[in-house]
Amino acid sequence: MMATLSTLRIMLLGILFYGAMNLPGSVLASEQDPRTADLQAHLESLAAEHGFQITGLNMIAETNVEIPSGDLLVRLSQLLSEFNYILSNDSRGKPQLLKILGKKKSESIHTARQYRVKTTRKGSAHYVDAVIMGKRPERTRFKMLVDTGASMLVLPRSLMEPLGYREDELEQIQIQTTNGKVTGEVGLLNQVEVGRAVRNNVRFSFVEDEKLGDTVILGMAFLSGYAVTIDDAQNLLLLKETIKAKENTAGSE
Repeated sequence: MMATLSTLRIMLLGILFYGAMNLPGSVLASEQDPRTADLQAHLESLAAEHGFQITGLNMIAETNVEIPSGDLLVRLSQLLSEFNYILSNDSRGKPQLLKILGKKKSESIHTARQYRVKTTRKGSAHYVDAVIMGKRPERTRFKMLVDTGASMLVLPRSLMEPLGYREDELEQIQIQTTNGKVTGEVGLLNQVEVGRAVRNNVRFSFVEDEKLGDTVILGMAFLSGYAVTIDDAQNLLLLKETIKAKENTAGSE
């Protein structure tokens, strides 16, 4: 009788062991090692915990990621490695606004280089020294407003002739800026250089001088090639490259 009971115990243990080994891997992983999460839900949790805002969450719907470790900035960088985004910090270096722009195109991803560009502050606005080249070989220097709400670079119309452009060869469109829509003539700049970050064939627009005042705008036509962080605490613009250098960029830090 005792031998029979022992045999039954061994058989039951064998059945339980076999059943556990054949459970779906996802069930075991979720119970034992929950290292993945829905990206949108995880970012919302981080935003609530650390007190920053997020826009563009619709760009990352139904995306699962591995949960990284480290400080907040490192974690955000790893979580959003497949997306273009802009991160703005407050004066203490704490993330304030995360703006998700969309998923990177896999064929355009290049080994990332990062550029650190010193900014000049006017109130809450950041300006950078930039060099542009139009149709003529001369390089023209400007102090440009970093404006993530502008769809492209915006230059005063008085520079049309000095940069080598004619009105009849430019397309007239409505341009979105942080101050609303304005009418402008659109073309391509041969090159734009901000610090050591360089892009070729950058879309820009001329706008009437009185609508710009003394402001020259560095918009998303240049910035969208990078993951952008504006560091208020150190007055820095950080540009992490996200596109093929041989096609659109030159130079390195």
